[in-house]
Amino acid sequence: MRGKGNFGTGAGKKNRGNGNVGGCGRAGSLNQRFITTIHTRTMGKRAFRAPNPTVYRTINVGELSELLSKMGKKEIDIAELGYEKLLGGGRVNGAYRIKAAIFSESAKEKISKAGGEVVSG
Repeated sequence: MRGKGNFGTGAGKKNRGNGNVGGCGRAGSLNQRFITTIHTRTMGKRAFRAPNPTVYRTINVGELSELLSKMGKKEIDIAELGYEKLLGGGRVNGAYRIKAAIFSESAKEKISKAGGEVVSG
């Protein structure tokens, strides 16, 4: 050891400046040993995500058509079943009148082709 002033590092020039410790702040954070932990902790995710996304309870046209044929109804409000949005997946078996708050264009098209109608509400 060369004395207390150097804290065991030898010549004083070797222990000076931020270059000796790897830079200021996050400089070089992607080049260091624990790259995966540093990267996930500090850099965050890649894609934008809405802070409060709107999530709707959805039902497809095919499922709704099966339900209506089992129930023997030709007219229904999907809010009664606990759904908010009508999607266009599946096939429509009959002409139904469906009341939905939100519906996709494909759902409206399939129901109208089968002779039914979609009413917003």
